[in-house]
Amino acid sequence: MPKEKTRKKAWLFTQCQALFITIKLFALNKMPSYAEACSFGLLFSFIPIFMISLIVMTRILHASPEILSPLLKSVLSVVPQLERYFSPERFIRALSVAKISGLFEIFIFLFAFWMSRRFLVSVFQSFKMIFHTKHERKSFSSQLMMFAVVTMIIFAFSAVVFAYILLHYATSLSVFVAIVQKFPQLDIFNHFVSAFFIKYFPNILILCVVTVLYKLVPGTKPSFWSCLALGLFCTVSFWAFRIVLHFFLNPRNYNVLYGMMGNMILLLMDIFFFFTFFLFCAQYLFVNQFFDELLIGELYLLPKKEEGSFAGKMRRKLFLRPEILLADKSLSADFEADSVIFAKGDMNDEAYYIVEGKVQVSKSDGGKLYTEGEFFGEISCTLQRPHDATAFAVTKTKIVRIKGEIFRFLVDQDNDVARKTLSQYSSYFADYYEKSEINFVDYF
Repeated sequence: MPKEKTRKKAWLFTQCQALFITIKLFALNKMPSYAEACSFGLLFSFIPIFMISLIVMTRILHASPEILSPLLKSVLSVVPQLERYFSPERFIRALSVAKISGLFEIFIFLFAFWMSRRFLVSVFQSFKMIFHTKHERKSFSSQLMMFAVVTMIIFAFSAVVFAYILLHYATSLSVFVAIVQKFPQLDIFNHFVSAFFIKYFPNILILCVVTVLYKLVPGTKPSFWSCLALGLFCTVSFWAFRIVLHFFLNPRNYNVLYGMMGNMILLLMDIFFFFTFFLFCAQYLFVNQFFDELLIGELYLLPKKEEGSFAGKMRRKLFLRPEILLADKSLSADFEADSVIFAKGDMNDEAYYIVEGKVQVSKSDGGKLYTEGEFFGEISCTLQRPHDATAFAVTKTKIVRIKGEIFRFLVDQDNDVARKTLSQYSSYFADYYEKSEINFVDYF
């Protein structure tokens, strides 16, 4: 039982660390601004996409537009406010006499693609900002992806609507009606499709589209199950948030003028907060995929123990023990007092992080004492040179070994890590320069 509690505590601690990094990067990458851009792009492209979807359905249903009636009635039962803006009977009559023009359809499709391009560009740019350290998509492949996404949305929406209509038509046949009269539990249309599918179809569509975007757009090959889990979390979070928002800000409680304005404002808020959830989950997908590297960066930038600010103390408390790294036995190591960690002249392509204890790094002309929450050996690691000092444990010490390639990657990608590492070079080069001349170009 103690081991089980320890594992649960370590898992919870790791999730808190991942959440902190996600929030930090979400703010640094200015994702709320990208959420605004995506919201505007969606509003800008919704009408042309709806038009082309309507054209596709018209092509399929032009011969018998009257079977659209059950669909419209189901939609109006869910959103009765739409009855103020159009009549289902007039819409069906207009559809039955609508003339089909192939040239017009081509024009509308090209126009829809062009208008929706802004929305997809905003989505791709936000993902590029999130995943820029790992992937950069070429222009041609981005354009191809945009075309594929627009086409998928249009035809997926049309196919689902058409399948709904066919199902309703099939369940209205006399044979099926006779069976349902004998066995009411088989009336799946009223019990499932009308009561459940129409109500939750937008959420189902959101889940599918978000999962596909998480899987294909980043280019970092995240696992499908991670994308599906985050897509589900994004959809459920937005659904719950929308229920709470509409409960406290219900336009029906106000007069017609405020009601119309309230509906419009709520629609804009719904879209903005959806993209906020969407991009936050995308940021978490990046953090989850490259958590080890990001965690090491947080460890290296950990505030000193003597730092008095509340934020610094909280960061130390959250990141002092990297449980996910300690769980890897090949990375963690324990040393007794006076044990040598590395000797002068050793060539170890590693940096070291102190979890517990104290380490003395000694040179012939002095030394430095390192305590928990600090790195040592990173200068030799980044320069890929032999150690110029000997490090030994002063007390019983637990350390984590950081592979050189990972640490050098952090120096190359994280400006804060690079800035701190460069600040350490001054003392190193000062000591080295007293002994011999050195060409700085060899190191930078």
